[in-house]
Amino acid sequence: MGLALAACCLAAQTDLSALIEKLKSDAIEEREAAVGELKKLGPSAVPALEKAVAEGEPEVKAQLEWVCRVITLRETLPANLLKEMQGIEDRLAGTDAHAWTEAMFEALREDESGKRIHPTLGRRELDALVGGAVRGCGTLKEADDLRRILRESELPSAGRHVQAWLKNEDSNIRAMAIRLLQDLLVGEAIPEIRGLLKDPDADVRGRAAHFLGKLHVREAIPDLVALLKDPDGFVHGLSYGALEEMRAKEAIPELCDLLKNHDVEVRLRAVGLLQDLQARSAVAQLLPLVGDGDEEVARKTIYVLDELEARVAVPQLRLLVNSRSAGIRDAAARLSISRGNREIVPDLIAMLSDPERRGTAVWALGSFR
Repeated sequence: MGLALAACCLAAQTDLSALIEKLKSDAIEEREAAVGELKKLGPSAVPALEKAVAEGEPEVKAQLEWVCRVITLRETLPANLLKEMQGIEDRLAGTDAHAWTEAMFEALREDESGKRIHPTLGRRELDALVGGAVRGCGTLKEADDLRRILRESELPSAGRHVQAWLKNEDSNIRAMAIRLLQDLLVGEAIPEIRGLLKDPDADVRGRAAHFLGKLHVREAIPDLVALLKDPDGFVHGLSYGALEEMRAKEAIPELCDLLKNHDVEVRLRAVGLLQDLQARSAVAQLLPLVGDGDEEVARKTIYVLDELEARVAVPQLRLLVNSRSAGIRDAAARLSISRGNREIVPDLIAMLSDPERRGTAVWALGSFR
């Protein structure tokens, strides 16, 4: 029995050696026939083929490596995929990763009537292609087309493979990956996406902020507050939205610090978020801003204090009501009316003789009655 087995193994090795030798033939028909026979050997022949690759001559090495990949793909790809897309393993075994992307698009292709050419291919078959398809994308358009496919198909391994796009040198693809990972709710990507809040590309930073807000990643709140100072409107806008989405009350102390920022726009964003968060604990920090050198900041702060039902000292209210800025004057008058501070009535009466401020006085006095 042992001798018979040994004889069979020797014969197999002899056949393999003979087939490998035929790969060197000048006749293309003989080479192709040898490749066909090698592919039929199956997975049990892979170790011997790999050894032949290591020891083989350069002219046959690439062919043997390809044969090994074909045999492996025949074992690993779903049987229905191999049946439906005849010869797909030969295409995917090549060194061009783009073949996987093309195969994914082909698997979902439709005819002129809108019917799928391969209707039996389902999630299992598509999931077997997704990793290679992501790696093989050659253009931004292909990546965008693939993003739509993956969003609609809900393939189990899609998120894991799309994470590789976060390292792509093309910032458009990095941003696209974040959008898709958000659609797929891939929480495993959170650490890497937090790192992209410092990406040199504004679109990537903004998309990362939006992702973290949508997934309510509260540990990223300090990073998002810092992005309120980002000079790019897309970035600080989405960071603002992320903090609002999470109702990030733990950010209130850091927002109060931003009230002292030299940048008017940063101060306005901080005031706006404190309003959205109904941050009554920030009233003491807001009060100094009613005298802010920027009219819009001062006016916005007065409205926020009114909404927060804050108490403002009467002397300060009288000073604000007498402001030459119509916006500040009107905001202070509304705050006084809502608090019932009739102490400003004499100031309003005096303003009736001033054409510039008469309008505020008329409606404010009417509101007190």
